[in-house]
Amino acid sequence: MLNIPNSTQIPNKIINGWLPKLTESELKVLIIVARQTLGWIEDKETGMRKREDWMTQKQLMKKTGLSQWGVTAAIKGLVKKDLIEVRDKEKNILETAEKRRQAGRKHKKIFYRLKVSYQGKQGRLPRKTRKNATKKSLDNKTNSLDKTNLLQNNTHEQKDVRVRVDKRLPKERQTIVHRLCYHLEDMLDTKIVNWGKQGAAIKRMMRAGYTEAEIKRTITYMARGDDFFADKGFDLVTVSNAIPRYKGKASAIKRNHVL
Repeated sequence: MLNIPNSTQIPNKIINGWLPKLTESELKVLIIVARQTLGWIEDKETGMRKREDWMTQKQLMKKTGLSQWGVTAAIKGLVKKDLIEVRDKEKNILETAEKRRQAGRKHKKIFYRLKVSYQGKQGRLPRKTRKNATKKSLDNKTNSLDKTNLLQNNTHEQKDVRVRVDKRLPKERQTIVHRLCYHLEDMLDTKIVNWGKQGAAIKRMMRAGYTEAEIKRTITYMARGDDFFADKGFDLVTVSNAIPRYKGKASAIKRNHVL
């Protein structure tokens, strides 16, 4: 039997089924998650591999060579495709970018694990280990129910926090800067920090004669129709530099009802 030391097992499902459907950035992050989990043997007696590991965004950027925008977009895509699961140290699932940002600020550690099924008949655990795992699973379910009851008692408090974090101006008070910045946030699933810089870029485009609709279509095209920017991420300063090249492409795609 061929045994390659210092190697990482990659589930066949990723290579056979998902590889053509992943962006370059998604594949990079997925491989790192596999390396940090399946690449480590947690129990030498049973051969059990590590199921999850914590990583910071800076570590993911260093290991993949992606920008902050690229890592954020890749994690969002992998979570949406149900290929990875992201949790905080209290085991709460972080299914949205906002929850991941809050957990990163609060706990500093965010845990990642593969959700791809990789244990077939040959990968089954010994009977004793399976029995212990079943008991542990039942204990976890009991703890989960207790945690659910606790969360339900604190529903009002949590909703108030969420409203304060995600609050946007009502539509009647939004300016063109707000509308375009909100659109960029929605396209990239991120939060804009430097609004002054983004607003200045929008004003430059407006002075150059570009309309709000043209800028919005260009943002949409760069986020969905261009693999480079979809992987690397961008802001409105990048849009202002790229709009002379991409405005025509964005308009053509709109006419063909692709976006």
